Amino acid sequence: MDTAQKGRVLISETDLIRLAAEAGAKAYAEERKRSDKKRKNNRLHNIDILLKNYRAFKAHAENAVFDIQDIYTDELAEIEELMWETGKPEVIANAIFKSATRTKIIIAHIDTAIASYEKACSNDSHEAQRRCRNLKRKFIDENVLSVDDIAECEHIDASTVRRDITKAKHELTAFLFGIDGIL
Repeated sequence: MDTAQKGRVLISETDLIRLAAEAGAKAYAEERKRSDKKRKNNRLHNIDILLKNYRAFKAHAENAVFDIQDIYTDELAEIEELMWETGKPEVIANAIFKSATRTKIIIAHIDTAIASYEKACSNDSHEAQRRCRNLKRKFIDENVLSVDDIAECEHIDASTVRRDITKAKHELTAFLFGIDGIL
């Protein structure tokens, strides 16, 4: 054996292919795991955004003005001037209409998901019912409450309210996103 081959291990082509396949499969599994975790984190982030902005989205969907008949005459000249400065009025009105329509659909979906979640919780434990109440008090109800105010209403610690809301958000993912919410 010459000096260039000292310390080298020779492996067969079959073993080399097997090792490469195992390394590739391992790398794919790790990347898939990272991707799944990121997707799950994105869903939770999306729930946070939807819940934190729920009342604003609802107000937008209910109050968006995209039809000329919905505008008071005093405001008409001012709005028309603004529209001419930024683009064609019909294009802007169409964009507002599309945005309001999408928002209405999303709000209807959230309302349905919350109602389904509430029904599921009503048939569950006292803690599940409390989690649902706390989530609604924090984000959905017309007069939302702070964590401390919810804790006072429920006669529990504020940290329990925060845990309840976090768990409720996780549970709500299935109602909002279906199977994609839990995979």
